[in-house]
Amino acid sequence: INRELNVARKVAVVAGRLLDKALILDRKHRIKDRVLKGATWAFDKVGSTVKNVQEDMNDEQRPGRGKRQDDRPRETRPTER
Repeated sequence: INRELNVARKVAVVAGRLLDKALILDRKHRIKDRVLKGATWAFDKVGSTVKNVQEDMNDEQRPGRGKRQDDRPRETRPTER
């Protein structure tokens, strides 16, 4: 996914620009610690989401796995016209 979308590079560019702005504001308002905590939290969330997606994709590729209750066929009711 990262190779196709080049997400890591784009995130790094945006993070760098935000950090530059934050450091300018930090001189006046001392917000660097808050920004770094927020960025760390966001990076951890993205990392865990990527890990979960990769695990789900691997589970679907293994035979006999990846079937969930939501995947079973559902009964459809006839619609009245």
